[in-house]
Amino acid sequence: MWAVTLIFLGLGLLGPAWSYGLVALVSAFQVVYFIRKTGNWSEFETQVRWAYLGLAVFGLLDPTRLLFLLMFLTTAMVVFFDQRLVEMILRRMPWNKKITGGS
Repeated sequence: MWAVTLIFLGLGLLGPAWSYGLVALVSAFQVVYFIRKTGNWSEFETQVRWAYLGLAVFGLLDPTRLLFLLMFLTTAMVVFFDQRLVEMILRRMPWNKKITGGS
């Protein structure tokens, strides 16, 4: 699904603004999919999709579309290099800290 999102983001950057709506739609689909898969709306995999959906919706409000350019670059990192900036940020959030061992 990340590749589909990347295609829609790239298409939007080339001109057709309607493709940004498809980015939000694909992101919403992923949220629903991961809620059903994990059975929990706050599971880490689902949090990543919630964050991406939030960025997509917020990006629709940005007349400069700079957020979509940033999303395109970070999604390309996911597709081509398996590096997820959103995951790296979410892992550092206090609610995702796991206490392991005795430390």
